Amino acid sequence: MPDEHLLDYIDGTSRNLVLATRLEETVGGFALTHLDPLNPFERGPNEFTASSPDISSLMAHLRNLVQRLHRISPDLAVAEAASWRSELGVPFRNLRLWAASTPDLTSPEAAAAIILSLDKDAWESRLERDFLTAIGSRWVELPEEAKQRIEVMILAGPQPWEGVDPKQFEPYRVDGILRRLFWMKRSELVPSFDLDAEIARLKNQNRDWDAQIAAEQLDRSPSRGGWVGTDKSHSALLGASLDALLPEAQAASGRGRDFLMESRPFRGLVETRPVKALAALRRAAAKGQEWAWAWNDFLWSEARGNDSPRFRCYLARRLGALPEPVLVANLRALVQWFTGHAKPVWSADRELYLATWTLFADTIANHPAAANSAIVVQGRHDWISEALNAPAGRLADHLFDELGWEEGTEGLTESLRHRAQMLLALPPEPQAHAAAQLAMRTNWFHLHDPDWTVQHLVPLIEQGTASDARDAAIAGFLRQSHFPPNELFLRLKPVMLALFADQQSTARRHDNLQSLILASWFRKDAEGNRLLASDDLREALITTSEPNRLEILRLIANWADGDEGCATQTVEFLHWVWPRQLAVRSSAASTALAEIALRAGDRMPETTAAVLSVLETTAEQINAMPYVRRTRDDQISKFPEEHLGLFFAILPEDATLWPWGMGQVIERLSEFPALKNDPRLSDLRRRLARI
Repeated sequence: MPDEHLLDYIDGTSRNLVLATRLEETVGGFALTHLDPLNPFERGPNEFTASSPDISSLMAHLRNLVQRLHRISPDLAVAEAASWRSELGVPFRNLRLWAASTPDLTSPEAAAAIILSLDKDAWESRLERDFLTAIGSRWVELPEEAKQRIEVMILAGPQPWEGVDPKQFEPYRVDGILRRLFWMKRSELVPSFDLDAEIARLKNQNRDWDAQIAAEQLDRSPSRGGWVGTDKSHSALLGASLDALLPEAQAASGRGRDFLMESRPFRGLVETRPVKALAALRRAAAKGQEWAWAWNDFLWSEARGNDSPRFRCYLARRLGALPEPVLVANLRALVQWFTGHAKPVWSADRELYLATWTLFADTIANHPAAANSAIVVQGRHDWISEALNAPAGRLADHLFDELGWEEGTEGLTESLRHRAQMLLALPPEPQAHAAAQLAMRTNWFHLHDPDWTVQHLVPLIEQGTASDARDAAIAGFLRQSHFPPNELFLRLKPVMLALFADQQSTARRHDNLQSLILASWFRKDAEGNRLLASDDLREALITTSEPNRLEILRLIANWADGDEGCATQTVEFLHWVWPRQLAVRSSAASTALAEIALRAGDRMPETTAAVLSVLETTAEQINAMPYVRRTRDDQISKFPEEHLGLFFAILPEDATLWPWGMGQVIERLSEFPALKNDPRLSDLRRRLARI
């Protein structure tokens, strides 16, 4: 805003604030009782502020504008502040009080008059910070009479609300007076009475009064928010005995008055004194005490990533000696530590590493309920996410981390094969978690050991009856980014086609199913035959759901756009694969088919001819047709007749149902001499003229 227009802008902002105040008053005025102070609270290290366009932000904006005006023209700024009247509404009352705290805007006499005019409003909790700030900043220069009246106001305290018993209100009144006297003492303001004696007298009436709480009320916003920080101070634990350490740590944990700070001394101890922390946990475990939260703090600590190989081996040995109940209660945290930090154990003591891995797998087998996923299932399973957050799934995923730990070990070792079989033999739920992770490497397993894959992984996918392990294995198999070997696909083709035809399928379950089905039509075997014949794919498209059919068309358009091999087969797909049955014809399908032609590039003539044979005009609204918004597109200039044919075939009679921008495209087509007398163009322009 240029300086020469600032005064007019301030005037407009003031009028907007008056209007906003009146509008709020008409709906009850609730927002006017929750205005932010114009002397904002200092934010704590974990606090955040959320700025929103409300009356408080408009007040703050007007304050900032007047501060800027004062730097340019002090007299105009003083006059603007003097124009604020309390009868304009609560926001202007607050702005007047802010001006009273600013010596550049108000004289001591004017500031005193503003402060004293508040009367009972001076005890509004939301106004307290601005009220005390004004008093504190002007106390030395206020007239003596005004100071005495302010003292009387403070010592009288707030008056009981209507309908409230004065006896019940009395503790609140005394608390309010004490808080402001405490503020005066803290701010080193010198009143005419004995401040210490008055504080002592009132504290005798309210022995529960707490100076720390009063300071928090004075210095912290009542409506603050933020993220919870962690105080890891743990000096008190350094001298604690092993038997008393965990109870003392638990007693010192939690949140106090500052709800944005949580005390977790044991977390600090596991970072600086891990040996002592582990000794306390082992002592408690020997007594059969689980202390799950303490094990979590120890094992999940980022400090475990900085432990020496020697300490990690020591920890692995101590974990192997834990009583079974403690091992079961902390299984998820133990596996998390092992899969994240056990590589040095692998390098230093392979036997210890494998023994620890086997210990966890056996514990899962014997106590499957303790090996559930940290992901809460809502509706259908998301097996991949669940597996990554479950002990069995993490152990399965960790097998493949080992492949990069030793040079020359990239294939399927006997150890890996044996442990994968152990995981696949687990009880149902952990078996499903392991199956999801292992099936994500089905192609890799088949590459290195086809017989093992057919014997152990493929049967899970081929199971005729529904089970969690089958669903999880399918989810993992479909999450693979590469097409499976032809032999493996042909073995699983019936399962994939059955899934594709499942009307209840969801996108989450079939992450790559549509891509797999379509790619199998493009791929050919050694004799040149398609892995999925045209007749089979057409039958699958007829029986599957509309979303699956639309996804196939979207993939065709995308693949043909980026791969010449796919582009050369698009017409064949449209002629011999895409169904002609009425059941598959819809507005969405017609739009998707038209997009294939519009994105065909130099193959647009033959692609359009193939598309027109399966397109139909719809009476439904077409929300979008990509690639037709650019009315000067070179593609339209190269193939105007093909574009006209597509639009005439698909666009509904009612032009109000056309996608946005289509009118411009039609006008673009009318510029081509070869189309000027085309009845189809005339008909489309006639439909436009009806709007």
